[in-house]
Amino acid sequence: MYSIVAVMANSQNELELYRAVNSLEKAAETKNIEIKVEIQEYPLTYGRLSKEDVSASTVAILTGDMPIADAERFADIPVFRTLTTAIASDPHSVIAAAMEKASLYAEPTAVF
Repeated sequence: MYSIVAVMANSQNELELYRAVNSLEKAAETKNIEIKVEIQEYPLTYGRLSKEDVSASTVAILTGDMPIADAERFADIPVFRTLTTAIASDPHSVIAAAMEKASLYAEPTAVF
């Protein structure tokens, strides 16, 4: 089973942020994908992802609306960056693109 972690941050529009979180969680559920979402609203963080959450995931989805605190936590897994508006408007496409990035990351490189 695929597992996704996501960190969402958008200081400009809180309503859009939570709409995107709900959309992403529902889209993942319909695809039978486990998802854990961390919300960063400066200065608070909700649902902080643990090291275990990150290391057990297939891919990380990070929003680019504002800087993500501690983004270096995701150095060892594929990271797909997008905007909160993209997630809110079409979460299924965001998940598909993130999973595509994860599969490319996992492909062995050819040695000649």
